[in-house]
Amino acid sequence: MPLKTVSRQQPMTLRGYLLRLVLVTLVPMLLLGGMLIGWLVQQQRDAVNDNMADTAEALALIVDRELEATIEALRALSRTDALAADDPTGFYERATLALTQHPSWTNIALIDPSGRQIVNTAVRLGVPLPDVPQRDALQRVTATRQPAVSDLVTATAAVRPTIAVMVPVMRDGSLRYVLSAVVDPRTWSDLLEGFETRSGLIAVIIDGQNRIAARSREHAEYLGRAVPDWFLAARGTAETGNYRGATLDGVEIIGAFHRTQRADWTLAAATPTEAVLNPLNRTVLLALGLGLFLLAVSLASAGIFARRLAHPVRALATHGGSLMEGRAIRYDGGVPVREIDELHRVLAEASAALVGASESVAHAEARYRAIVDTAVDAIVVIDRAGTLHSFNRAAERIFGYAAEEVIGRNVSMLMPDPDRSAHDGYLKRYHRTGERRIIGIGREVTGQRKDGSVFPLELSVAEWKADGEVRFTGIVRDITARRTAAEAELAAKEAAEQAMERALPRRTRPGGRRPAPRRRSGRRPSSWRRPAMTCASPCSRSISSRRCWATSCTVIPATSW
Repeated sequence: MPLKTVSRQQPMTLRGYLLRLVLVTLVPMLLLGGMLIGWLVQQQRDAVNDNMADTAEALALIVDRELEATIEALRALSRTDALAADDPTGFYERATLALTQHPSWTNIALIDPSGRQIVNTAVRLGVPLPDVPQRDALQRVTATRQPAVSDLVTATAAVRPTIAVMVPVMRDGSLRYVLSAVVDPRTWSDLLEGFETRSGLIAVIIDGQNRIAARSREHAEYLGRAVPDWFLAARGTAETGNYRGATLDGVEIIGAFHRTQRADWTLAAATPTEAVLNPLNRTVLLALGLGLFLLAVSLASAGIFARRLAHPVRALATHGGSLMEGRAIRYDGGVPVREIDELHRVLAEASAALVGASESVAHAEARYRAIVDTAVDAIVVIDRAGTLHSFNRAAERIFGYAAEEVIGRNVSMLMPDPDRSAHDGYLKRYHRTGERRIIGIGREVTGQRKDGSVFPLELSVAEWKADGEVRFTGIVRDITARRTAAEAELAAKEAAEQAMERALPRRTRPGGRRPAPRRRSGRRPSSWRRPAMTCASPCSRSISSRRCWATSCTVIPATSW
């Protein structure tokens, strides 16, 4: 019996399922590993940012401390007797002595509030001096009466940029002088360079004009150069923060900045990303590469195992085709998978039994077909709806139809009306009530041949079930010849009976009178009666009529005249 198939997509192969199993198993682990690596990378970056921020803050504190020390030294110098006595010569000598105590100072200048230099240790006493170049810092001192630190400027008496630290000199509550100490930017560069504790650290002092005032590396090359615009955008107006970008020579860096308290400066500490993040990135790439490699190896291994598993499964499919052809499955063993090997063995045993049973069924079917096809009586099989499923050769001969003409059609086509119209109702009533009128009993009915002629037949019906379906088998015998012979026999007996009546002597009435002659109407006198007739069939019933339609009855006189 062919299987009913439903249109659907092509099913997945065993290899596909194994590959999917590998993916379902490994991908979540790889994702988890990737998430952990990402978290570690972020933690490392946060640690680098925090470290850079701490470094920038520490540098800002050191620079503020140095500036504070310079301011305190200038305040101490402003309290000398020579300056209190307005003695430029005495102050010049005292300032020259102070220079020897502060190597980072290049010169000391005494300036009046208007900006005119009175004394400058870089020039001999008495030589005319220009106005001070650090005008912005001087204006802040005169306006706030507080110390101020200038941006990077180029003084007249110097050949390179300098930085000036100025303090006010107060006299009776008013500003009398401004004392200035010019510091070589190289001093700040040496300070930053000495603070470098790790390889690749870059520390920079940025003045209020956004120029590099000092750098821990390559100081002379970068001195006075403007910082990149991206740094200004990252810094904004914040006091502290982190940044990432490229230096003026294109080196990618990551760092932090912190503003100083004593000057309008910004301390920036940075390190090349290749020194901090690149090793981490290489570790991440190595881990990802290793994960992908393991995934590829797992997929390749799954493919190999899938091929080893698919081979015996395909062999089973091939054996299934052989089984459909009626050949038993051969079991040789040697399957690498225990469960599939056991399945192979069980299927081989089951197929052997199935083939044996199939052969038995085939033999039984052949015997059944031989019996049915050689039977003298017609044998038909219908279902509960009256549809014909079997029509043997005797049925073809009796009804005149070929089996192909009636199989699948309703059995009522073999009946004349009114039985044809009412037959489906007979079946429904039987299925509803279970009342048997023909099934298991048998009766004489009328059939109709293909040419439309009707004939008497004897029908017996048996009910049976197969695969849960109700079937009815009808055995039909054409009794036309038997009916004709019975009628001919009956006619002959009637003729013999009439002849006997004519040959019997007439009975006289009492008194010697003869009975009256038969009337012209043909009716016998009341004294003339037909002798009782008895059916010689096994039923042994008495009949009063001249006809007995029983096929095996022989009508004989019950008594003699």
